[in-house]
Amino acid sequence: MGIYSICFVFCQSSQIHSTRIRRSSNLRWFSHFYCQLISDFQLNELGNFSIHLLLRNLRPAGSKERKIPFPTANPLTNLFHLVSCPNYTYEIGSWLGFSLMTQTLSAVLFTFAGAVQMTIWAKQKHRAYKKEFGDKYP
Repeated sequence: MGIYSICFVFCQSSQIHSTRIRRSSNLRWFSHFYCQLISDFQLNELGNFSIHLLLRNLRPAGSKERKIPFPTANPLTNLFHLVSCPNYTYEIGSWLGFSLMTQTLSAVLFTFAGAVQMTIWAKQKHRAYKKEFGDKYP
């Protein structure tokens, strides 16, 4: 999904919820809630980007050698200590934040379906790492 598509959806969701915001008796809480969700979304997107950069740099250009992904100095890569595919974890976090911001059934269903599919991919990747690297893989 391109950045323009994301911006379009955010604009649409803000227009849809503008009447709710105007009618809300607790506007301050509502504003803080959305600011927190936007911050969480951005942090997850930055984490996803960090993981993709780390994975891209694992294999030198022109090489077929595979390496075990480990965290770097970037604190957003420390999720490798907990899961095999932190990019999927960050992706699910982004979509979860998006679903909470838009508060639409279609976004929630898309997030759920995406989470199920990415969990399947992550389990397959974990098994492949275990098979390829054996005891060296944590």
